[in-house]
Amino acid sequence: MNGFLKNYLSIEGRMNRLPFLKYNVTLTLILFLIGFVLHLAFGIEGFMSNAADLVVSIIGFGGYVSLMIRRLHDLDKGGIWVLLNFIPIVNIIFAIYLFCVKGTDGYNQFGEDPLARY
Repeated sequence: MNGFLKNYLSIEGRMNRLPFLKYNVTLTLILFLIGFVLHLAFGIEGFMSNAADLVVSIIGFGGYVSLMIRRLHDLDKGGIWVLLNFIPIVNIIFAIYLFCVKGTDGYNQFGEDPLARY
């Protein structure tokens, strides 16, 4: 698996704040562009447009979940914490936490520190 897809689909390892932000912004822009093109192709309303939205949403959801899990690994927490996204208001606080809190220094149970200097 190449590096680009590995960062979106893998739940192994750790991801610090800056790559987490970069990949989230990139994924959001890609999904927006795909959705825009599909809406131009299928029209704004109709079954095909809704089906395309569903497919893009499922793919995007998988990407966002894998990014969050790797970010949680950097904070030395398991992926189960992703479920906080389904609780209203808590999901906003959880997102701020993921974007702002520094990961654990050094090695943790999920691997090497991505910021470690060799």
